Amino acid sequence: MNNRLIASLAALALLLVGLLAWYVSTLDKRTVNYVTPARNAAAYNPLFVLEQALHEREQAVSSHRYFGTIEQPLMPGDTVVMLADGRQLNSRQARQLADAVEQGLHLVALQPASRRKQAATDPGRLLQQLGFRANPACAQGRCDQRLLPPDGASVEQEDYRHLGARIGHGRVDLFSSLDFLRTGKVLRGREQTGIAGFAADGLANPANQRRAWQLLAPNLGNGHIYLIYDQRQDRWWMRLLSQGVMTWLPLALLLAGWLWARSQRLGPLLPDPEPARRSLREHIMASAHHLWRNRRGLSLYDQALAALHARIASRAPALSGLQGVALEQALALRTGIDARQLASALRRPPAHDKAALAQRITVLMETRNLL
Repeated sequence: MNNRLIASLAALALLLVGLLAWYVSTLDKRTVNYVTPARNAAAYNPLFVLEQALHEREQAVSSHRYFGTIEQPLMPGDTVVMLADGRQLNSRQARQLADAVEQGLHLVALQPASRRKQAATDPGRLLQQLGFRANPACAQGRCDQRLLPPDGASVEQEDYRHLGARIGHGRVDLFSSLDFLRTGKVLRGREQTGIAGFAADGLANPANQRRAWQLLAPNLGNGHIYLIYDQRQDRWWMRLLSQGVMTWLPLALLLAGWLWARSQRLGPLLPDPEPARRSLREHIMASAHHLWRNRRGLSLYDQALAALHARIASRAPALSGLQGVALEQALALRTGIDARQLASALRRPPAHDKAALAQRITVLMETRNLL
């Protein structure tokens, strides 16, 4: 390798290094944040952001899908936020929650929805246990307040959106909508830090944040806050269909395979013989037709008669020494076949009578099978 080639390679290497350095200097460094779809609890719990905000304040809080999943007893100073319709509680749960309110629980719940006519006359078990009554004016038409507070309750707020009252040592706040406590919709293109990546239709709205802290202020820092985000208890078969696909789908395939295997045994009462046996039957029939065409049909009768005598010798040795009428009567008594048919079958048919030949061979084979 001469000096000129070495110099050329070195110059080319320097040129490539210079181009690479220039390309790197033109790059613009920036941080890009992508908003990913909500997963786990954030995907199904509409009170997830509220729960996280309470955790940041070191407040004891827990989320539950049903009220019945709360294991620890409700204590004075606790708060229960029910995002679902309280009319779906059973009698025991409604009585338990009403007793806790009397002792000092703070209950935040929804008023009965006004879309159904029943909501105007049936406040539900929970509100009935607390002493709330349906407003009779709502049954006639539109009204501003669908519920009447209990007798002796201290009403602090009463309008068509919010009904707040103190009952015993506790407090009840009923709202026509609790959407201001929900997690807002995710906005693409924003950094999802805290609640900055959500639309201003929930807790991302500063006004809703102040309203939420004002609502939870009575017992904030005193007891436990329970967030109930869904009270609908699905049927077990609906839950199996929606959540048990990994279970029922393989079982359905196994059942279909078992039915398919069993179906191989179904069909007509007398199915066609297998191909190999069908070929044997066709061969025997062709041989019989060949013998008949060549005037050797009586040989078929002789073979059938010989087969009958062989069966008599093996199955009924006492009859093998009989002949004539004695043999006919003994066979008729043993097989149940008419003695006259046996008498005709035990005698050779005319050489050219095809019908008589077929009939006598049939009787001989039937007698043989019955022995």
